[in-house]
Amino acid sequence: MKTPMTSSLFEKCVDPISGVTHYLLTKKVWKYQQGFYFCNDSMTRDGRYLWFGVAIFPGAPYLLGVVDFWKDDIYYMEDTLSGYASPYVDVDTGEVYFTLGNRIFRRSPEKNAEAELIAAIRGKGVIRSVCTHLTRSQDKKELLLDVLEGNDTSYFGTLNIETGVFTKWAENPFPTNHGQINPVNSDMALGAYDNYTDLLTGESHAIPYDENGNYLRLWTIERNGKRTTYPPLEGFATHEFWSADGKKIYYCDPWHGINRIDLTTGEHIARHKARAWHAFASADEKYLVYDYKRTSEEAFYRGGPAGVAFVNTETGKEIAIASALPPTGTPEKPFNYHPDPHPRFIGDEKYVLYTTSEAGGLDIAIALTSELIEKTK
Repeated sequence: MKTPMTSSLFEKCVDPISGVTHYLLTKKVWKYQQGFYFCNDSMTRDGRYLWFGVAIFPGAPYLLGVVDFWKDDIYYMEDTLSGYASPYVDVDTGEVYFTLGNRIFRRSPEKNAEAELIAAIRGKGVIRSVCTHLTRSQDKKELLLDVLEGNDTSYFGTLNIETGVFTKWAENPFPTNHGQINPVNSDMALGAYDNYTDLLTGESHAIPYDENGNYLRLWTIERNGKRTTYPPLEGFATHEFWSADGKKIYYCDPWHGINRIDLTTGEHIARHKARAWHAFASADEKYLVYDYKRTSEEAFYRGGPAGVAFVNTETGKEIAIASALPPTGTPEKPFNYHPDPHPRFIGDEKYVLYTTSEAGGLDIAIALTSELIEKTK
């Protein structure tokens, strides 16, 4: 079986500043090819299948593609039309679960397979979306959904994959999304109070603060309906995710660093001081990857210049995986998709995957975790 290092579909590249090697997916099935959102894995544990998103131009329908390293082949599926919401990949079987509108589908990675409808979610009003990124319970029987209905109604719950029955956990009086089920405790989920635009008035609503001045981004929501909010360490929080053991919440503060809340001990600490925008941790939490805006002074916009870094927390050393990714948009004309690098560990943590703009559009790049560890000893 091929790997990113030996496949004919990838090209070896070296960062001109850090000297870190990465492998660029140069074979195209559509013009834009990008990795999933950072909290969703995209490669099977055995390294055979790598799923990714494809589009023919920014704003076009979003489809799913696959690299089959066994056959050294790449293809996309016309029956995987979906929104940007990141799919869930079963890392043992290679099957993918994805959404379109109010419907949830399952599909094999085999080229000639067909997508299977799992369920359709219905509510009192129009279902605008059923999830931000699909995650699955530890027993693999349920998918977590964060449903947005109508203008600003949202609720969390789980979908039984075999029966198609949806069980609502909590209806939230504010727009919650970015739902992620706890990887160990399937009765708890991570959620986010997010910015939203009123569809009726066009008015933008920012994430609020409570009466004590605490930023209300971070939440846990439990199967019994209990909701708990967690004030950030330095006053701001974004792009949260679970630790692999399900005991800790990680989140980013782009001005101060990658922070961690231990739900067992209550410890709330900065794990790494950096201008991190999205981050992810290895299962043992020894290693971190993150992306960042390269120009700290300008206001955020989609498609700005970015970088990707790896951190060895045991040695305290850091190295750039991608030192200088060029912009894909401008402040006046942001990129229509989420072109952020969104780095994460994949393939049973053998690799780090991120979306790169180095070739002038959006492409997939993969670095070897072992090399990154060696360079930060």
